[in-house]
Amino acid sequence: MFLNYLLMTAFIAQGGQLFSDAMMGGHCDYLWGSKIAFTMLMAFLMTRGSSFIERFNNGLCLVLFGSFAMMVGSGCSGISSENLVHANFAASSKLVPVAMCSLVFQNIVPMVSAQLGYKKNQVIQALTIGSAIPLIVYVIFEALVLGQIPFIAGASSLPVLNLAEMIQYPGFKEAAFYFSASALATSFIGTSCSLVPEVRQMVSSVQAPKAKQQMLNEKNFAEFFVYVPPTVLACSGADDLFVLILSAVGSLFTVLYGVLPVVMAWFARYNLDISKSDFIPGEKIGLVSLGVFSAALLFSG
Repeated sequence: MFLNYLLMTAFIAQGGQLFSDAMMGGHCDYLWGSKIAFTMLMAFLMTRGSSFIERFNNGLCLVLFGSFAMMVGSGCSGISSENLVHANFAASSKLVPVAMCSLVFQNIVPMVSAQLGYKKNQVIQALTIGSAIPLIVYVIFEALVLGQIPFIAGASSLPVLNLAEMIQYPGFKEAAFYFSASALATSFIGTSCSLVPEVRQMVSSVQAPKAKQQMLNEKNFAEFFVYVPPTVLACSGADDLFVLILSAVGSLFTVLYGVLPVVMAWFARYNLDISKSDFIPGEKIGLVSLGVFSAALLFSG
C-alpha cells in the first residue's frame, strides 16, 4: 500500500505538470492548482463505473500505441545502426533491479483474475500478453534513443542525448506529449483500481458497526483516502523528498516483488498444503532458484 501511495503521488505530480502544459502552455504560477485539477478530473472519471473505466482505458491504450508509433516514425530517421552494436555488460547488473520494477504488476493480478473468472489459462494468457507488449515497446524506445547516441571509443561515459534535437523531428513533440499523458492516465487508473478496493476492505474490516453506519458511503470514504493524501503530498513541492524516497524504493521493490513472493509461495505450498496446481513449475527447485536470484539482485547494488 505504501508503494501504491508513492506511485499515486508521482502520478499526480507529473499529471499536474502535463495538465499545466496542455491548458496553459506550461506557464503556470500555481502548479499545485494543476495537480488538484488533474486529481479531480481523474477521480471523477473513476466514479463513472467499471464499464466506462474499461472503455476509457481501452481508448487511452489506442492513443498510447498511436502516439508511440508517431514518435518512432518521426525519430527513426536519426537512428544509426553503428550506435547499437556496442555494449557494456559490466554495467548491466546495476540495471537489473530497475528492470524488475517494470514487472511489478502483481497489484492488479487479483483484479484481472476476478474479471476473467479465475480461469487459469486465461489469466496466464492475459499476464503474458500484458507483459510482452510493454517489453516490446520499451525495447523499441531504447533503440530509438540509443541509436542516436554516438559511440566514442575510450570514453568514460556515454554522451547524453539532447532531447531538444529529437523534439525538432516533425510531430515528435506532440506525439511525446500524448504518449506521456496516456501512459500516465492508464497507470493512474490501474493503481486506483487496486488501491481503492484495498482501502475499502480495510474500512469494512473495522469492528465498529456504529461508525460504519455513520459513513455515507464506504467507497467514497476509500476514494477520499486514496486521492487526497497523495495530492496534498504532491502539492507540497517536496521534489527532493520524492527523489530520496524513490531511490530507496528500488531495494524495497526487489524484496516485495522478488524475495517475499517466493517465501509466501513456499509457505502456502508446503505449510498450508495448498493445491500444487499452481502457475510456477519446478516445485522446490523453481522456488529456490527464484529466491536466490532475487536475493542476489538485492545485494548486488
